[in-house]
Amino acid sequence: RKAVEQFENFAEQLRDLETRLKDIDSGESSIQKALEKIDAQKESTLLQTLNRMDEFFQQVFVEMVPGGKGRLQVLRDSKGSQNAADGP
Repeated sequence: RKAVEQFENFAEQLRDLETRLKDIDSGESSIQKALEKIDAQKESTLLQTLNRMDEFFQQVFVEMVPGGKGRLQVLRDSKGSQNAADGP
């Protein structure tokens, strides 16, 4: 009889652990989706900011170098990260 009780206890603990594992997996998935959304927003905001900086840079450059032209560009390395650099 004691063995049956232990078995039932262990079976209940197993079910509880399986439920907790599902909850953790679900939470991990939600966190991953949130991180992807944040990364996309970060990328978008960064590019918008760089575009505005480029507009201002072009205006200032024309004033500093009459007849000249200057631009800012975003260059990506082979790993996909971004580097701001002066354009040609």
